[in-house]
Amino acid sequence: MRPLVLTPKFKRAFRKFVKRNPDLQQRIEDTLQQMEIDVFAPNLVNSGLPGDRDSFIQELQYPAFL
Repeated sequence: MRPLVLTPKFKRAFRKFVKRNPDLQQRIEDTLQQMEIDVFAPNLVNSGLPGDRDSFIQELQYPAFL
């Protein structure tokens, strides 16, 4: 589990967004909690970027030091 770093800019934008869309606040908070637990969880839809995801995950777990 990796903690998310919420910047002051993000927090300000989140508060502003929630003022306009209060019904989405809980969904966003749930998603952020899920991202803290496992950012690659299948229920978190990603953009489908090209590339080898498995080697990226392996690099995160075992970073190579040069």
